[in-house]
Amino acid sequence: MIPPNGLYREASEKTMYLYHGKEGANGVRKPNVVKPKTDFGIEVRVFTAKHGMTIKELANLSGVKYKSLIAATTGQLAGHELIPTVHEFMDHYDEAVVDL
Repeated sequence: MIPPNGLYREASEKTMYLYHGKEGANGVRKPNVVKPKTDFGIEVRVFTAKHGMTIKELANLSGVKYKSLIAATTGQLAGHELIPTVHEFMDHYDEAVVDL
C-alpha cells in the first residue's frame, strides 16, 4: 500500500523504504546535481583553498550569513551587498597575511 503523499515505495510486504523526493515520475532515481559556481563562487573557493579556510569560517569572519554566501556563489542570490563585503574582507585578509 502506498500512502497518498507518494514518498514510500514497498519493497516487500514487511519492509518500506523512504525515498526523499529523489525519485522521478517513472520510478527511476534521479542523480544528484551540483549547481555550477558563478565567478564569485570560484573566487571564494580559490580563496578558501589558498588560506585553508572553510566557507563557514569565511562567512563568520566576514560577517555574512553562511546560507546567503552559498546562495551567492551558485547564483541563487544577487548578493549586491554581500559580494562587496566578502571581497573587502578577502582583500584585507590577504594584506594582513602579507604583512605577517
